[in-house]
Amino acid sequence: MKIYESTLAGAAVRYPEIGQGRLSAAIPDVCAEDSPVVLALHGSGRGIEAYHTIPFYIRQRDICLSYGYTFAVLQNGPDTYGTDEGLHNTVLAAEELLKKYTSQRTLILWATSAGGVCAFRYAAGNPDKVRGIIGTFPVADLANVFTLLSSCRAAYDRKEGEYEAFAQQIRDKNPASFLPELRNIPMYIAHGTLDRAVPYRENALLLAEKAGAHLYTVEDGVHGTADFRYYDHAPHEALRTLRK
Repeated sequence: MKIYESTLAGAAVRYPEIGQGRLSAAIPDVCAEDSPVVLALHGSGRGIEAYHTIPFYIRQRDICLSYGYTFAVLQNGPDTYGTDEGLHNTVLAAEELLKKYTSQRTLILWATSAGGVCAFRYAAGNPDKVRGIIGTFPVADLANVFTLLSSCRAAYDRKEGEYEAFAQQIRDKNPASFLPELRNIPMYIAHGTLDRAVPYRENALLLAEKAGAHLYTVEDGVHGTADFRYYDHAPHEALRTLRK
C-alpha cells in the first residue's frame, strides 16, 4: 500500500485548523491503470487521520484495498454535512481522483454518518460520475437529525430552536427531498436498528423506500465504532457487484 496526499486547489477552507481540503489516497500494491476508486466521506468530528488510526475506519480502507480499489479520503470538517462548501470540495476531490488515479469515468462513494449528505448531494448533481454508494449509518434526512445532533446544527450555524430557519436553509440540500432522483445509482446501506443519532427508520428505511437502496440491517446496532458487523455484507456486495 502506498499513500499519497495533496491539497485540493481551489478548495473551500472554512476550517483551516483541521486541514480542510486535504485529500489522501491509499493505493493497493497491485494497481492497474483502470483500477476503480472509492472516495470516503467521513462523519462529523472525523477526518483523514481516523482512517489511519481508528480500527473501525481502517477496516473500510483495508476492505477496499483487498478488492483492488484505490481508497481516498476527503478532509471536509463539519462541511461533511453537505453544506455548499462541502459539496464544492467533494466535486474537486472526485475530479482529481478520476484524473490522476484511474482511467475510469466513475467512482464509488463510501459515506459514513454525516458524510451521507455530501455523498447524496454529489450523486444528485453528478450521476454520470457515481458508480454506486456505500453507506455506514449515513444521514439521509437533515431535518430529522437537526433536533438530535448539535454537530448538524453547528455545521449550518443554527441553534436548537431555529428549526424553521434551518428547514428553509436546507430546502435544496436535504437528501430526503430528492432521493427518488437517485434510484438509478446502486446503494448498499448498513444501518443499526438502535441508532439514536441517525435513526434507522427516518434515514435507512427512507433510503430503501425512496431511493431503492439495498439495506443491510444490523439488529440492535448503535451509532458507534465498536460494532464491525456494519462491514459484514454491504461493502462486500457493493465492491464485488460494482466492479463488473
